Amino acid sequence: MRLASLDIIRFFAAFAVMLYHYTGTTGVFFNALGHVTKYGYLGVPLFFMISGLVISITAENRLAVPFAIARFVRLFPCYWACMIITLIALFLTNKLDFTPLEIAANTTMLNDYVEIRNIDGVYWTLQVELKFYACVFFLLATNTFQFKRAWLTVWMLLCASYIFFDQPRILGWFIHPTYSPCFIAGVAMYLLRKEGANIFNVGTLGLSFILILFTSSSKVDQFISEANSAETFFSLLTIALFFALLLAISLDKIIVKPRKIYYILGGISYPLYLVHNVAGKQLIIGLSPLLGTTLSITLTCFAVLIIAYIVFMFVEQNTAKPLKKGLESILLGGKS
Repeated sequence: MRLASLDIIRFFAAFAVMLYHYTGTTGVFFNALGHVTKYGYLGVPLFFMISGLVISITAENRLAVPFAIARFVRLFPCYWACMIITLIALFLTNKLDFTPLEIAANTTMLNDYVEIRNIDGVYWTLQVELKFYACVFFLLATNTFQFKRAWLTVWMLLCASYIFFDQPRILGWFIHPTYSPCFIAGVAMYLLRKEGANIFNVGTLGLSFILILFTSSSKVDQFISEANSAETFFSLLTIALFFALLLAISLDKIIVKPRKIYYILGGISYPLYLVHNVAGKQLIIGLSPLLGTTLSITLTCFAVLIIAYIVFMFVEQNTAKPLKKGLESILLGGKS
């Protein structure tokens, strides 16, 4: 089941992160626009909440291997294409300083486990997502995914222990502790959608919301330089609004009729997110001496949108089905 409203929100989140990197951060801050776009980093926790909801829907009544194949097909071809574009941009601007080993490690999305730097800083969020997918795969493989109350309770307790007591420290190896409440909130919204309101579902959603606000308040300084109390307040208010919007969508209080344009917007959000940062900034740097900062950023936004569309239409759309079919043939004997 695909919700058109989530496609729109995905695109909004990716576009907000792009504007944050181009106009809302120190060094690229200009005019009044930056006072709004500096909150664009909040598209990331929104992504994670969406992921918790969507993965819960897609993993229900599914076997582990088909789930893994579907996630691999969705993530990796587009990721590899965007990584190549980023490497080309760095090469053309004489900024390519990654070794073959570093590049090879990045192709796996697992480079953080061996402390190898990311080619693009935004890749850290993919590693957070990958850990979540791995945990879902484990639950499916052990036939325990359906026991959501049990594993959600354990997950919530472990995250709370890590957030407040910094224990167990090994937790980060399996799942991202401080962003886990976002995923938990998404799963809780799915349960509310499926089962309706009960003490567990409402309680889990409420506790996850509290933990999201608590952890988010401590992260504001990481994304907004020398954030003051007003900026912290508006950051938390924005997260609360995102939370409420996603909850309304999950409960069908907001229904958007499916259209091809929404499908495309949702489709390009992933490559847009992947390619905008390093490659986009190199383009801005190259154009700024000739066109000025404002025009350079505007043209770069359009250029990145076009690149994202091309990657979605000609890479993801053309590789997904044959790659999925090939993997199913190898791993499942052609059975999905």
